[in-house]
Amino acid sequence: MKEEPGSVSINHMNPPSNTKNELRRSSFLVKRSLKADEGPCAEMRSASWMLVPWLLLCSEGSQQKTKQEEAKTGDDVLLWCQGSRDGAVEVLEWVKPDLKSDDYVFFLRDNQIYDDYQHPSFRSRVRLRDPEMTDGDFSVVLKDVTLHDAGSYECRVRKSSSERRKRATPELITSIKLKVQDSALVQTHITTDAGNRVTLPCRAGSSSSITALEWVRPDKVDFVFWYRDGRSHPEKQHPYYKNWVELQDEHMEDGDVSLTVIEAMNIDSGMYECWVNQDGTKRQMGSVQLHVRPSGPRKGVGG
Repeated sequence: MKEEPGSVSINHMNPPSNTKNELRRSSFLVKRSLKADEGPCAEMRSASWMLVPWLLLCSEGSQQKTKQEEAKTGDDVLLWCQGSRDGAVEVLEWVKPDLKSDDYVFFLRDNQIYDDYQHPSFRSRVRLRDPEMTDGDFSVVLKDVTLHDAGSYECRVRKSSSERRKRATPELITSIKLKVQDSALVQTHITTDAGNRVTLPCRAGSSSSITALEWVRPDKVDFVFWYRDGRSHPEKQHPYYKNWVELQDEHMEDGDVSLTVIEAMNIDSGMYECWVNQDGTKRQMGSVQLHVRPSGPRKGVGG
């Protein structure tokens, strides 16, 4: 990071019959949901032999102050950071680790904001929600969000204390993952019958190579499809999707990154998002709302 005035640098994812398929894939969803709900400390809580100190440590870790934020291009978004009320704030810094720069998102020292320390893309776009930082509110507002603003943010604070060195490294208070959706993005709605082959359309720019592709379901964990460095990675997919989805064009010519569901089931209904990395920037290129109607008797059959 850039140096403070008069100081050293501050460190900072042949089918069986429909019925069997539905049961098999449903069971994956149930297991997956349970896993997500249990969290990393589930095994410790269920182990009767676990020592109390380890349980306390796990409890503290599970309360880590992390947050997911979503915004559309052009929005103003709040990057939340709530610290302790005690002690005077010497340094408040907001950084973006994936910025590939030593510049800050926001930098304050001794109640003075240093605009020159900000990355050019953040100048005049970031302000404190509460300029007085009342009750430890170190949140900032990021104005006019762009696709390039997507990524991780960290809020770090150093407070005055007789027990600390004057130039101690600021403490990490909050980590935020910001997801930005293009406000001009058109959502596709598709309705099909169970058992049909269905393609989820998505197209990236054709002027540069695609280094990574992710198809995800926002309401689920793990990947629907994951591609990087010239090949797909089935080991990154949840077993539910293995051998059940494929690229419409494996060469992704002209930016075609559409995904085909080989045999749609009712449990495949939901939202799908297509994310592409080109020129070092990850952005959402499309979203598809899929509705799969349950299979039933053919028309003219049975009455």
